Amino acid sequence: MVNPGAFRGARKVFLMGEKDTYSQAVEDGYVVEAVSKIQCRYFKRFPIDLPEEEDPTPEQLAAIDDDEIEPDFQEPDAEKMTMEEYVAEMEKLGSRQRKIAFKRGQIKRWLAYQHMKDHDVDSKANGAHNPYGALLYKLTGKEFVRPRAKTACNVWRKTQRAEIEAKVKALAAEKSIGKSAEQESGVAQKAWEEEVSNPASKAPQDHQRCILGLIRFMHPILDLICKATGWKASFIAGGPEPAHEGKLNIISVHSGMTTGNIPLDFSTLEREGYKKHFLPMYGRFLKKCYLVYGSYRRVSFPCAAA
Repeated sequence: MVNPGAFRGARKVFLMGEKDTYSQAVEDGYVVEAVSKIQCRYFKRFPIDLPEEEDPTPEQLAAIDDDEIEPDFQEPDAEKMTMEEYVAEMEKLGSRQRKIAFKRGQIKRWLAYQHMKDHDVDSKANGAHNPYGALLYKLTGKEFVRPRAKTACNVWRKTQRAEIEAKVKALAAEKSIGKSAEQESGVAQKAWEEEVSNPASKAPQDHQRCILGLIRFMHPILDLICKATGWKASFIAGGPEPAHEGKLNIISVHSGMTTGNIPLDFSTLEREGYKKHFLPMYGRFLKKCYLVYGSYRRVSFPCAAA
């Protein structure tokens, strides 16, 4: 018998209708956000508690409002029930969360497979002969890391750690390496103190290094703000980017999610409006701040290729 696949009936019809959206997301580079929104729309139409063999009526599907706020699934209150009842309810909640995670994975894999099939991508190719390795990683989250050959020395060294450690310490003491280490540490400490106390560098290379680390730096800060205030938080920054010949660029980071089975952040939920209205507004502001933002074009940046 032919395998009918993970999705049938109205569920398959819905996902088939999302294939163009997914393909556009692959082309534009926002696959993760697109999949999250598709999953959110899926669960609005086909709640996880709805039996797989049961489809909503056409009237029910037509009445779905994707902009309607989706309430969180309430956790059981231990103070209002016996311990046995609370444990049973928590087990139900855990089972429900596992079902949602499993279904999300199915949707993600189905969309990736359909895209590869429609675009004639061979998912079984590997190594240097698979030009779609990076794309597959974006689509499925599967790591695409080249395996490193293990040397005989590395394998042997793992079995001799204690003996190697003892001999190294003895050798260091014999050759007075401790004094050299102390001197080098002093030099490094002085360089660190100068870097901390001096004003920020204005060198284009240093600007670019900070730009590349901005998202990683800001995300934990925004998360802490959200926890401390109970609010949602966004950060936006922009200006001429040295690695791109001084062309204006905008970076944004968002923390805090919507309610419901598929939480979405601000830029994911409002992607169309964010790109159409918000970013152009900020871009116009930046153009009035940097009248000579093309001046970086006269500088060569080793980091540009990265």
